[in-house]
Amino acid sequence: MAALERENNSYEIVFKAFDTLARRAAAAAGLGYFPLARSLVAEPLVIEGPGVLPVLPPAEGFADTRVNAPAQLTAAWKDYAPVV
Repeated sequence: MAALERENNSYEIVFKAFDTLARRAAAAAGLGYFPLARSLVAEPLVIEGPGVLPVLPPAEGFADTRVNAPAQLTAAWKDYAPVV
């Protein structure tokens, strides 16, 4: 939202959920955008084309220490994009 505000773009929150699958389903249903690591984008989601939205700032995810490959999770979050 901060990136939209910096560009003076209006927005409306139409769906809010803690659950990632629920947010993914909302984006797939056309309710809006969902920032997601590019490596995690799968049909029916698509990466929005350049110039439609402001560039997102760099992001890093977190890794649960119980996961076998935390470095891969962190790397996945270094390259994320808005999907619709």
